[in-house]
Amino acid sequence: VTSVLHLTDCTSVTINSPYTPDPYASLPAPPVGTCHSGAVTSPLDPGTYCGLSFGSGTYTLNPGIYVINGGTLKINSNSVINGTGVMFYLTNGATLQLNGSAKINISAATTGTYAGVLFFGDRTMPNAVQKINGDATSLMTGAIYFPSQELDLLGNFSGAGGCMQVVADTIYYTGSSTFRNDCSAAGLKTINVAGSVRLVE
Repeated sequence: VTSVLHLTDCTSVTINSPYTPDPYASLPAPPVGTCHSGAVTSPLDPGTYCGLSFGSGTYTLNPGIYVINGGTLKINSNSVINGTGVMFYLTNGATLQLNGSAKINISAATTGTYAGVLFFGDRTMPNAVQKINGDATSLMTGAIYFPSQELDLLGNFSGAGGCMQVVADTIYYTGSSTFRNDCSAAGLKTINVAGSVRLVE
């Protein structure tokens, strides 16, 4: 298998680069409430869910925080998911499983405490493997933040205009996507890469 990386802001790949500080280290964990029960409907309201599974069909997510308190956040094949101003917080061993033939068009809030954050994994939840499969029809605009877990990104997808940011303990990536450096308009934080120098007036 041959992989190709096209760099637009750097002249070459840096190996064994210095540690880059976590841009979301001060982000507080949201409160965890009582789990909703019953079928998954559309539109779906934010709240706490003990696992959340989307089957075939089209679903609209209302803006807000969706807490997954254990279980799996699963988006099955042939699902269509739309939502603006949403964040998923995974805790209590919750895992993420987004399947490749689903069409996912979601974006994080652009203002507020959780501006720019689309997925947030509980920092005290080690050893989880989070999986996102996607294709070019999917747009996930925001930060995918799993500071203590492994994240597997499989497929040809990104955020709107390339605005998808990934921060995780371990990242496995396969696919063909475009990522942008400056996505402040989408609410994402700037990641200051150690060793880089920029002149300003």
